[in-house]
Amino acid sequence: MGRPRIYASNADRQRAYRVRVKARSAAPPPRRPRRSEAVSTLVAWVRSTLIVPSGHPREGKRWSMPQWQRDVLGDALTHHETLLCVARKNGKSALIAVYLLAHLAGPLRRPGWRAGVLSVTRQKAGELLDQCEQIAAASGITGLTFRRAPKRILSDTGMVEIESATDSAGHAAGYDAAVIDELGLLVERQRPLVAGMRSSVSARNGRFIALTIAGPGPFVPEIIDRRGERGLALHVYRTAQDAAVDDETGWRQSNPGLASGIKSLAYMRRESGRVLHSVSDQNYFRAHDLNQAVSPSAEMLATVGQWKRCECPAVDLPPRTGRVCVGLDLGAHASFTSAACYWPDSGRFESYTACPDQPSLAKRAKTDGAGSVYEAAYQAGDLWTLGGEVTPVKPFLERLAGELAGERIAAIGADRFRYHELLRILHELGLVWRPVWRGGGVKAEQHMDQDCRAFQRAVATAALKVAPNVMLTHSVSECKTIRDGQGHVTHLAGVRIRSRIDAVQAAVIAVGQAEGMPKKRKGRHWIV
Repeated sequence: MGRPRIYASNADRQRAYRVRVKARSAAPPPRRPRRSEAVSTLVAWVRSTLIVPSGHPREGKRWSMPQWQRDVLGDALTHHETLLCVARKNGKSALIAVYLLAHLAGPLRRPGWRAGVLSVTRQKAGELLDQCEQIAAASGITGLTFRRAPKRILSDTGMVEIESATDSAGHAAGYDAAVIDELGLLVERQRPLVAGMRSSVSARNGRFIALTIAGPGPFVPEIIDRRGERGLALHVYRTAQDAAVDDETGWRQSNPGLASGIKSLAYMRRESGRVLHSVSDQNYFRAHDLNQAVSPSAEMLATVGQWKRCECPAVDLPPRTGRVCVGLDLGAHASFTSAACYWPDSGRFESYTACPDQPSLAKRAKTDGAGSVYEAAYQAGDLWTLGGEVTPVKPFLERLAGELAGERIAAIGADRFRYHELLRILHELGLVWRPVWRGGGVKAEQHMDQDCRAFQRAVATAALKVAPNVMLTHSVSECKTIRDGQGHVTHLAGVRIRSRIDAVQAAVIAVGQAEGMPKKRKGRHWIV
């Protein structure tokens, strides 16, 4: 028995009695289903209620969900953060629609539920709204209001706000679910917008859901790097970066919808055959249909597949025959420094890259969105770490001179970014190298276009022979060309804001010099 209640007056006693009676007679609030119940309830509701809308091959039939889609929806209900990274036309938008409708008018509805959806463009935001409306109409779901300006879906228990990244300045609202469609296409300058969507679920302990292709943006790699973290569910379907565009095994790695008929196998065969004869369209196919982390509109210097054909086991490398051409890229003050060495007589190619040992490679890779590339390159001996926090140019060049001991250097090319520093260090080391300044810019002769063309020809014909090199392959996969109005390459750039392309910059300089070098050099060469 608890202590008896003490009231100031008899009126207070009667008022408290009426409140208790009213509370006992009111219907109890609906019990929120347990997580396992919510998943099975949602799947059962989809099977029994939803009808495929018009315009689809299975129009008018009951909605069927393959196991991989059920797994994604289940994790979206039970995990704080869920990522679905898959090629286009595998039903990502339909999954978003099912998730939203189940909470607005399905078995998961509850009073006050609220969600925010961020689409990459206005058009995508409109398409998602249309898809939700079409599914609801085909399935006979009533009680929903669809608004166009602003884009909203309303029910008597909840609301969904749909905005585009081009219009939205951030989300201050509190959501039970924050959904980003095509997160991989958002760029670094939109990080505040992504952060706003993440924080919008903080007050309600809600769900953050991203459905996207890999794309060139920084956000998807950052999530994947957190694999194994509690509360994070990853569903990543993508083809290996070096796979051929007509490899059907690679298609199925990035398109789980092929097995269930969501996506057409005939389309994949037709499009892959077309892009084999249209190199300019290959990036679009790789980004959209193979879910590879490339920029669709970027003109790549070379594909990873092309570069892989130049690789051979170290024991099979041709000898260091004849003279060597050296390319140097010193990078920024705390970035990477790279050197490329090319023996045109035999085709042998070597690449060396170094960076400061502070911060650690793991932290540097996390900042750059490079995953485990740097640590793998270090383990393979393709990346040197030298002391300090600033790029160690002097010890790097000293070690490079040791690698080339006894070799005849025909030409040395260097990016003019650190002109005076390079000359000073060469003098301090007693190296009588006379660099030829290469690269784009208006202050010196333009070499970039001819160097890039020479490099692309050498790669296309597999004239280069190089041992597998993690840093160099990574740089090739991250490097695109920038052209002027006349179609000339003015400079190289990374496909991401934190891309590291120093190794391929040096490679382009080395190969470009070799192509313009006479077969028999007049005058003296340098011996290291």
